Amino acid sequence: MLVVRSTAVALVANVALSAGSPYLTSPWWSPEVRAATLVLTTVPALWVVATALTSPTSLHAVRAFVVAAGVANVVAGLGPHTGGPPGGTPYLNAPTVVASCVVATTTVSPSRRLVGLALLGVGWVAVRVDAVGPLVAALEAGVIVLGSSLVGVYGRTLERSGARALQADLEREQARVRAASRRHAEQIREEWDRIVHDKVLGALTIAARTASFETLGTARSLAGDALRALGVIDTPGPLLRDLGATGRRLGLHVEGRSTTLPAGLPDPVVAALSAATSEALLNVRRHAGVPRVELVVEGDDRSVRVRISDRGRGFEPEEAHGRFGVTRSIPGHLADVGGSATVLSIPGRGTAVTLDWSVVAASATAPPEDLHEATGHSRLGHLPSLTLSPAGSILRTPVVRTAPTVWALLHGALGWATTRELWLWPTHEGWPPVVWALAGLLLLGVSGCSADRTSSTVLGLGLTCAAVSGLAWATPPGGAVDWRMWYLGATLPYAVVSVLAHRKRLAWSYSVVVPLFLAAGLWTHGVDAVLSVPEAFPSPLLITTLTLLAMRALESMRRDAGRAAAEVEVLHRMENVAALRTAVRRERRSELSRDVIPLLERLWHEDVFTESDRRAAQLAESAARDRLVAPGLVDDRLATAARAARARGARVTLRSTATADVDVDPAPFARVVGLVLDACDADAEVTASWHPRDERSVGTLVATGPRRAVDPEQVHHALDGHAFALDQETDELWLTVSGSAGTTSSEGGTS
Repeated sequence: MLVVRSTAVALVANVALSAGSPYLTSPWWSPEVRAATLVLTTVPALWVVATALTSPTSLHAVRAFVVAAGVANVVAGLGPHTGGPPGGTPYLNAPTVVASCVVATTTVSPSRRLVGLALLGVGWVAVRVDAVGPLVAALEAGVIVLGSSLVGVYGRTLERSGARALQADLEREQARVRAASRRHAEQIREEWDRIVHDKVLGALTIAARTASFETLGTARSLAGDALRALGVIDTPGPLLRDLGATGRRLGLHVEGRSTTLPAGLPDPVVAALSAATSEALLNVRRHAGVPRVELVVEGDDRSVRVRISDRGRGFEPEEAHGRFGVTRSIPGHLADVGGSATVLSIPGRGTAVTLDWSVVAASATAPPEDLHEATGHSRLGHLPSLTLSPAGSILRTPVVRTAPTVWALLHGALGWATTRELWLWPTHEGWPPVVWALAGLLLLGVSGCSADRTSSTVLGLGLTCAAVSGLAWATPPGGAVDWRMWYLGATLPYAVVSVLAHRKRLAWSYSVVVPLFLAAGLWTHGVDAVLSVPEAFPSPLLITTLTLLAMRALESMRRDAGRAAAEVEVLHRMENVAALRTAVRRERRSELSRDVIPLLERLWHEDVFTESDRRAAQLAESAARDRLVAPGLVDDRLATAARAARARGARVTLRSTATADVDVDPAPFARVVGLVLDACDADAEVTASWHPRDERSVGTLVATGPRRAVDPEQVHHALDGHAFALDQETDELWLTVSGSAGTTSSEGGTS
């Protein structure tokens, strides 16, 4: 797309500059040759322009134009000539230059690129050799080939730097997506933990303690919510706005002047407030030891506050760390919708839970990745960091450093070969010393355009302007001499290199200041000297504009590519999130399918819940709680051992912290806990804690009242390679496992 549009713009500009070529009217070429060359260059050029406007991704028109330009040069070079050659540049210069740039830019194979440029250069020599001689014709061909080669090198440099920039941004975006995916995974698991805690454990807890038909109805309602969340039943649950009804359903006496959420609140906010309030009320029912609770709802559809308070037992702040509902469930529901929750408790005086939500706070705390996912926009397409290459990277490229000097030298050779006859003095032939000095100054100034420091580049531009003005003054007027203004062409790298190095102000300054200094130098020869070269003044501006357009087009293509890639990443992420939700639901259903879900279904469908059902609900509630509060520790074997020990009357407490980012395997410790649980029955108590971030003591196990001692050899075998301390007495066992390999110690009869 960029190649076609750039070619079309270059053709239009060069045709406009070539409209005054004397070769269009001179008899040097026969009418047949002029007609053939004009048809060969004009028809493909129109095709290129049409393609740029309709389907700029097709290169057929551009390739046809390259072939036609080469054929036109051959026709003009082999055709007959009449009279003397006119001064000035042939109109075939424009198509030859554009065709060479296309070959240098689009040809991938270096050998084919070299052959294509050589053929176009030889064709140009054939066009010009009869008019200007072999030396000047070869130098002109060298300028064309060098200029187009530089365009190709610059284009490929931009391509590589743009690809690196895009790759870097893609890697950043992928890293951001991976981090967001991990957060989503944590959020999804946290959501399911809340579902299990609030719905499943709530239903089982109430069911295990039910003593009346009213509380059985409460348990049945919670069981229905749990089965809906697990996907076992499809009937939608009601969206409860009357929070007081939730408390009364739990058997609490609810006091408060307003217990209903205001109308107009978004449904997700209603659901979050309802779920958090239900958990707070359920905590009152479970732990407070009082039947009364105060519930107050204040606010409107833009800001709402719910306060739940009781005058029950209360708890110490440090006790909250082990309570899922207070630390994760209630705050998590509000955090999902951009709200907040505050829990205050004083032992012996009660607990107060405050839930706050407002439109302003929710908008300020909305996660950026969720907003982009919701709106369907990607971040990469709008990244301001997606630049093609920093200035230092471009300026350190060897080609960019040396090309301006070579370009100026080649133009100086052309100028010397074509203009030296202007100074045919009786005692001197060729350039006088002042012209050589100004040419050297020009070479020094143009070489400064690729300097690393902007100050050096500005100084180089000043030297260039002075040299251009001086050469325009020192060159005698009159006579139709080709390459009379070679010094202006030598300055063109200033425009290209400045744009490539992201020094746009310098490029625009060059395009304005150099023509002014040129006009000042020509003015010394009179107004006619200024008016005789109208095509010279817009050349710097034209080159600067074309280079900027090419850069913008390439950057736009890169951003489009980045936007498309980011959209793909977002789609993949959405698919991954959906797949993760399904996987987590399947995993939780699998964990709960043996004991919990059958009880919930019985509770949901039956009107009678027997004593054995209540005992089963108590055991199932404990097993589900183990999975919730000790996810890094409890596996299927330990879950079975814990359930069996509880069925025998033992009291079992299992705790653990997250282990996703800690490389410590809990399986050996879990096997030892299972061995201890197998030795426990009624009146025994077992507490096992797994904290992998604590290197001194990743696991602790305390058992009191086991019916028999645990074989120390089995403990040694299970913890092989781990440092641990085991202390076992007749009715008590202590075990501490450290986070690193080391020696073991044992007391109380163990070896």
